[in-house]
Amino acid sequence: MPRARIAEIGLLAVALAAQALLFFRPLHSTVNYDEAVYLAAVDALRHGQVLGSQVFAAQFPGFYDLLRGLSYVFGLSVAGIRTGLLCVYFLGTFGGWLVGRRFGGALGGLLVAAFLTIAPPLDLFGYQVIADTPTLALTLLALGVATLPGTVAAVVAGALFAGALSIKLTAVTAVPVLIWLLTRRELRHVAATAGFLVAAAVLLAVHARALGDLWADGVSYHADARGTPEVIPHPYRQIFDQIPHRTPFLALSIAAAVVALALFVRRRPLGVWPLWAWVVLSIAFLLVHSPLHYNHLVLFPFSLAVAAAATLGAALQRLSARAMALGAAILALLVVAGYAQQWRRVTLARVPEPASNTAAARALARLTPPTALIVDDRPIISFLAGRRVIGSLVDTAQLRFETGSLDDMQVIAQMQPASAIVLSRVLSRRPAVVRYVSAHYRLRYDRDGVRIYTRR
Repeated sequence: MPRARIAEIGLLAVALAAQALLFFRPLHSTVNYDEAVYLAAVDALRHGQVLGSQVFAAQFPGFYDLLRGLSYVFGLSVAGIRTGLLCVYFLGTFGGWLVGRRFGGALGGLLVAAFLTIAPPLDLFGYQVIADTPTLALTLLALGVATLPGTVAAVVAGALFAGALSIKLTAVTAVPVLIWLLTRRELRHVAATAGFLVAAAVLLAVHARALGDLWADGVSYHADARGTPEVIPHPYRQIFDQIPHRTPFLALSIAAAVVALALFVRRRPLGVWPLWAWVVLSIAFLLVHSPLHYNHLVLFPFSLAVAAAATLGAALQRLSARAMALGAAILALLVVAGYAQQWRRVTLARVPEPASNTAAARALARLTPPTALIVDDRPIISFLAGRRVIGSLVDTAQLRFETGSLDDMQVIAQMQPASAIVLSRVLSRRPAVVRYVSAHYRLRYDRDGVRIYTRR
């Protein structure tokens, strides 16, 4: 193997190791509500409940399939599932390296890996149990595999893209890049399409009995949510403001866009337009999505990191060897500075699980048998206690009541099999639910805003 290739692979290993060190730092931080819902849902699925018909699925089924698979490899725990999702993210970084090499040579590949590490706020979302980051990672891995020659690579790329799309719809924003990478030979289109269709058919077959319920949960529910109040202030402005304005990543991204535009105007294009098309489609996707949540917004910095890094790599290849070396050295210094910034950010983000949750989990484990079914509107408590939630009520967020996906009578009807009820969030503010629980269950724990009732 040539020394240059050995050096490149060594630098890629360093980049991946640096990314792992950074992204693993907040691994044991507190679990947010959405993460708790997904963790409790996977726990219910692992213990025999069926996705869609019994377990409410706010995301596409591929996300739950991925989580369930990761739970068998890395363990059914907060740290285990988060570790598995980070490994998926690192596969995306590897795919980004392949994409960067295709557009910007060896330097472009390494820059993509570096930019996917220092691009805020990816560091604060990469470890979380959410659908956004794994679908982006698998999308980028599909693009990376599509840069490789041969029919087998095209089949794998199509299957990976189907997997990404089965997790979240944001994968569609990368379709132009995938098509462009497969345009060199028609048979690669056919092979990729075959891989996509086979993977999609397998997924549909696995969930065939619950497709109607899955459509209602994952599609109709989100369509109904479009008319609900905004979740974050100034959501469209936040698409851009999520990236701190004084970060090296933002400066480098702006520089890359200027360079690409300038060379295009001078009729010396770098050929990176498919990647910038991904960025534009990402912004368009977010502009039409409603209501926006903070985790949705990572689509923009992720696609921007790939496009900007590949552009700078391609531009540097047109310079003399000495100028290229100087440019690479400057970029390396800026990447290190960005990494130091991100290290401080993730250090500040390391917040332990609140004592109120862990204490309530211990109480729930003490008050209920291991086989008990629970209704819990803060499901991390049941998850930490090792107790199953009733899947149809795994998510009792206010949004479900606002969209009509859930109402008080449905909650009361569906909680009938529950051995215990944990009230601490939305359900504690539903008078009809509280009256029913008080009449049929006995209060056994009341501390720090958490009340645990067991059946009389």
